[in-house]
Amino acid sequence: METKRLRKLIAGIWVMILAAMMSTACGASEKTPQKETENTAEESGSAEETADAGDETFGLNEAAVFDKLKMTALEMKESQGDEYIKPAEGKVFVGVKFQIENISQEEQNVSSLLLFDAYVDGTKVDMEWMPPGDLSDGSLDGALAAGKNMQGYYVVQAGTDWSEIQLDVKSEWLGTAKAEFIFTK
Repeated sequence: METKRLRKLIAGIWVMILAAMMSTACGASEKTPQKETENTAEESGSAEETADAGDETFGLNEAAVFDKLKMTALEMKESQGDEYIKPAEGKVFVGVKFQIENISQEEQNVSSLLLFDAYVDGTKVDMEWMPPGDLSDGSLDGALAAGKNMQGYYVVQAGTDWSEIQLDVKSEWLGTAKAEFIFTK
């Protein structure tokens, strides 16, 4: 009897997850994100220098502004790990701290697994599920209420001699609009 209830509960959860994914997919945006930097137009000389709609490449302290989310890379740092979590031989952890803001009027779901693709020197890599303590501040996953933000690190392993990390970020699971965040050593 309890097994049937458990199966029904699990099936119900899967139906809700699929429904949420489909509703997100139906509203997927195709619009290229706008660039917003920390500099003001007065500091840099013109408004065109602070917001270039045709540029899909972003760096530190630049925000990719999508229809519903604004994603800003705040900092990048390397780590050799801690006493419990170490990178593989010849590698380091590299974490990029993002702030994700919900600029819509509705709750948005954020998933680092579904919205980020990472490349180290042109080779696709996976996100670290258990980063060391110095790179585990916050999470980039969960429901984000309207007008609120979250901060956390997206962490990968890279060879100690890495030269470029590229994080392709989408604002919606099935959307095609993306921002390429490029970081160099």
